[in-house]
Amino acid sequence: MGGCVPSQHYVCTFEEAVELIEACPRFWVSNCGCREQKGECKRSRVDVCLQFAEATGADGSGIREIGRDEVDEILREAREKHLVARPFRDSGGAVEGICFCCDDCCGYFLDPTERCDKGRMVERTDLEFDGATYRCVDPAACRPVELAALPTEGRTARAGAAMAGLLGAGDPLIVEGRSGRAWALEGRAGESYTIELRSTDFDAYLYFVGPGLAEPLFDDDGAGEGNSRLAVRLPQTGTYRVIVSAYNPGGQGAYELQVQANGR
Repeated sequence: MGGCVPSQHYVCTFEEAVELIEACPRFWVSNCGCREQKGECKRSRVDVCLQFAEATGADGSGIREIGRDEVDEILREAREKHLVARPFRDSGGAVEGICFCCDDCCGYFLDPTERCDKGRMVERTDLEFDGATYRCVDPAACRPVELAALPTEGRTARAGAAMAGLLGAGDPLIVEGRSGRAWALEGRAGESYTIELRSTDFDAYLYFVGPGLAEPLFDDDGAGEGNSRLAVRLPQTGTYRVIVSAYNPGGQGAYELQVQANGR
């Protein structure tokens, strides 16, 4: 017998998710099992596991029947919160529901032993899983960009301003598998700044590099609730880089960067 057995779980576009939904007459929703295991999710509502039958393989609690209006609300929030549409199949290969997942906490994405087809739109990577860890199959392509060499064209951090942006899959690989997007901050020796990075889409991670700093400054949760804060005093006059990143490799989405001048 030939052929390939399809994965129970796979990733699709929102347009493909709508097509699946349009073909179904009734809908149920339950809590996401991953969110329930991890605790409170600050990114979206917890009841995002949409099902096309009352009994499916979904393991979240609180299943209830819903109408098309609430289905559309779930779809709208999934788009706004940059969730990933992950349909799942029954043992016969028929799609029995769609869970809208966080890309940074879903077990089917984070556990490399889970069989989940990432879909036809997945970006090619130069990492290969050997059963225990990831290894780079193209060292030149996987080599991280030095923090001090990250481009800043079109991005200037100004004191007293709030700067919005998007951290995406196309941003350079920097440290420990993280991507980074740099903003240029011009300053004079002795000046002091407080820098905050906030996002509801990913766990913020902030770096700061520049002249006179022997090592990068960094922060994970200094501003609380997954947001970052750094207090810096510039040792020299020059151009520094404020680097937006995510704690979890692959984390991406919208963010806000704030820089406050504290004087000398």
